[in-house]
Amino acid sequence: MGDLRRIFSSSPWMPDRPWVPRGKDLPPRCPRGCPRRRSPDLPPVCRLIRSKTPCFGPSEKPPDPPTAAMALRVGAASLGRKHAKTSCCRNRSPRRAVLHVHASAAPRRGVPPRVVVVGTGMAGLVAALEARRQLEVPDAPEGMQVVVIDKRNKLGGNSGKSSNAINGINVEGGDSPQRFLEDILKSGKGKCDEALVGTLVEHVPDAIKFLQGCGVHLDKPMITGGHSVARTYRGIDGEPIGALIVKAMLKELQRFSKVRIILETGVKELVWEVEDGSEYVVGVKCSGINDVPRYVAGGVPLMDVRAGAVILASGGFAGSRKNLETYAPGLGEMPSTNNASSSGDGLSLVKDAGASVIDADQVQVHPTGFIDVQDPDAPVKHLAPEVFRGAGGILLNMNLERFANELTTRDELSAAILQQPKKRAYLLVPRHSVIAHRLGATMEKYVESGLVVPAMTHRELAELLGTSVDKVNEIFNNYQLSARKGIDEFGKTVFPAAFDCEDEEIYFMEVAPVVHCTMGGVAVDACGRVLDKSGKPINGIFAVGEVTGGLHGCNRLAGNALLESLVFGRIAGASAAQYILENSKREMSQV
Repeated sequence: MGDLRRIFSSSPWMPDRPWVPRGKDLPPRCPRGCPRRRSPDLPPVCRLIRSKTPCFGPSEKPPDPPTAAMALRVGAASLGRKHAKTSCCRNRSPRRAVLHVHASAAPRRGVPPRVVVVGTGMAGLVAALEARRQLEVPDAPEGMQVVVIDKRNKLGGNSGKSSNAINGINVEGGDSPQRFLEDILKSGKGKCDEALVGTLVEHVPDAIKFLQGCGVHLDKPMITGGHSVARTYRGIDGEPIGALIVKAMLKELQRFSKVRIILETGVKELVWEVEDGSEYVVGVKCSGINDVPRYVAGGVPLMDVRAGAVILASGGFAGSRKNLETYAPGLGEMPSTNNASSSGDGLSLVKDAGASVIDADQVQVHPTGFIDVQDPDAPVKHLAPEVFRGAGGILLNMNLERFANELTTRDELSAAILQQPKKRAYLLVPRHSVIAHRLGATMEKYVESGLVVPAMTHRELAELLGTSVDKVNEIFNNYQLSARKGIDEFGKTVFPAAFDCEDEEIYFMEVAPVVHCTMGGVAVDACGRVLDKSGKPINGIFAVGEVTGGLHGCNRLAGNALLESLVFGRIAGASAAQYILENSKREMSQV
């Protein structure tokens, strides 16, 4: 890991480079009946790009697109200087597109120094940012660029809607790297790749400093399921950390030129070349959603995007019933927190290309998905955040009995709920603890959506449950007795909140286990390189996030999803950039 530390410590940074709106520099639209003016069938983002991009003739230099920040606002980022004067679209040359269209593979020497990132979740955005930072060197190869592609119509992926938190190492609270590593390995039940776990834990301090440098500040830590100490952090004032980090990454990307983000564009295949008997990934084949062609400058179809390195950050397959039944039979009919866009496209892409796939049967079932009384059988459910139990929430079955340690690992708690009547539970969270952990805004969001019943007195809760207030008080009194002893009958030893006041108000929600994430995927090494079935890196392709496997084993700890994206996103981005720079130097030395 010494090389990775050297890469990160020496990576250049441009904190003072402002973004200046470039709208006034854009040329007017072509007045000669260009087809781009008649494209209502294309996605809105595509039409917007085309309406702001002039066409150009075969003898002219293609214009540079607008700045990154402007395009990020409309969903496709570009960069550059002022546009050159251009001729009519009737004379345009398809081969002069900003992202060149290649009918066939050219010699690898001609592969542009471009990094393509597939996915705009936190893992993809962090990888794109780190790759762009690494390429900001005095001797950077000409034409270097970072292109981020996503089939969805908005940025952020599942990370952007994450309501949980991110793990750190809480030294002040008695934590240590070794203790964190042991918790992860224990949670994974012997199936974790210890090299990946070691890499994750080693880079936690640098990752948190990186977040702080990007303007993301963390609140006090709290304990969540499977952890032996409080080390799970939310944003200041309890703001959901996923959306906070995604916004910060987009803001940082706007500091750089030569970054392009393209939405509503699916990656269908990898582009390969053979040189000296070795195979290399040198780009991706793309198309629009439902195979409707996407367009770039001058109305040219976006087909092959050539690149020196490709980073897959396309997520898992927890939204695909077909893949769930293939890899984890029996889970395809269970409700999920993922929609159909989490379909495992990236995994299929590299699997077909010969990559090794590990632990694909390891799918995490989260214990607390909200049951919406308006639609109790909805196939896609919202997640009741882990922090509600971390703040002291307790679970009761339909018989109003506690049945498990609320802070055990997700797999064990899910199994316990599935053994209860109706395979669901009530989650009760004291209002004073919600306030103490700055979860008020989060809780009120769910109250407004109808997923949580507003805080109520013990008497009101008894009426809701159809029992007596004495029974409700008995439940809470028994819990308090266990808290004073320091352990209960289910092995719980941490009791974050008290229920010792009859005037205490309680939030109420009904929950059930839901498919949440996939923990298996493509095999990678500690540098983020995709491995083939013999364990050797495949040239030119890297992967990060839920598309990968090996880190979590049988169970993912709360807060480790975002941490994985942050740590390995930086590593994959740095590795891809260094791969390009090394190839560029090698080619220069052969000239």
